[in-house]
Amino acid sequence: MTKVQWGAIEVVGDQSNYVNTIVAHLRQTIPTIRDRLSSCRKYFTQLCVKFASSFIIKLVQQLYKCKPLNTVGAEQLLLDVHMLKTALLDLPSTGYQVQRKAPATYTKVVVKGMASAEMILKIVMSPIESPKDFVKQCRIRLPDLQAPEFQKILDMKGLKKQNKFYY
Repeated sequence: MTKVQWGAIEVVGDQSNYVNTIVAHLRQTIPTIRDRLSSCRKYFTQLCVKFASSFIIKLVQQLYKCKPLNTVGAEQLLLDVHMLKTALLDLPSTGYQVQRKAPATYTKVVVKGMASAEMILKIVMSPIESPKDFVKQCRIRLPDLQAPEFQKILDMKGLKKQNKFYY
């Protein structure tokens, strides 16, 4: 993901190769893990929650490393994040004959965490009319955003520190 030249992307296509690799690995690994924990479903659910939480944290860390991003590159990343979100939501039933709805606690973790990743990309995609308006949009979309993460978003957009952005 971080090796792609996101600033040079000109067209949004299908999901990126790294997404295909991650999804294929999950489809191969998860059924084996679930089978080994079949006697106690709650342990498998907890494993899924822990995995999704740590995966989302790492995903956001890697998003911040994708710089500079142009609008099309950010759109492609947003598509990729959406596909990863879908794969995570399907994780508890991956490779299972009967499609079961994921536990609510798990779904909540995935939706909330991936919403943060999606908002970061939507902020990067948004045009800057004025520094003050841009900061306002950041605070609306990500109310818990801290100054270091705000600087990382500016870096993703390719903005220099000399620009007058005060968070």
